[in-house]
Amino acid sequence: IIMALALTAAIHFFIKETKRGDYLGKLIFKIPRDKKTNALIFFWVMMGVFWIYLSLNSFLSNGGNYYTSPVIMITTPILWLLISMLNVYRTLNSKEIREKGMTTVDGFLYWENIMDYKWIKTSGMNGAVLELTYRPRKKILPNRKIRKLITMNEKFIPQIEKYLRKK
Repeated sequence: IIMALALTAAIHFFIKETKRGDYLGKLIFKIPRDKKTNALIFFWVMMGVFWIYLSLNSFLSNGGNYYTSPVIMITTPILWLLISMLNVYRTLNSKEIREKGMTTVDGFLYWENIMDYKWIKTSGMNGAVLELTYRPRKKILPNRKIRKLITMNEKFIPQIEKYLRKK
């Protein structure tokens, strides 16, 4: 039962991620990926390859664990493969500026939840860091503030600044 719920949740999040334009608004522009984002994509692709290898190895081995249910043997690798695919897709589509906010690797920041921001110039490669202070959308702890740093090329500052000022 737990595995069925986990698979259902993973499929739901994957479908929701592919239809992000419906609830997050139109894509305005996308900030190119940096080395950190590419490393994260590589990690999740390798995790997917690992789970494919592990599942093929368990299916092809003659002396497999006969105590394990065949349903568990099939659904566990599928679940982890879906989680890997979801994370690759999310990471590929991170750093998007949309009508209702901006996406990051961690999730989505709505413009109205951003309380404060400042730009930090970095040395080398025309880099800039956007430091955001925001309140989480789900108000479990009502006075909680989160600080997030987003690295990007400084040529995007005027475009993002336009949306941050509107909030």
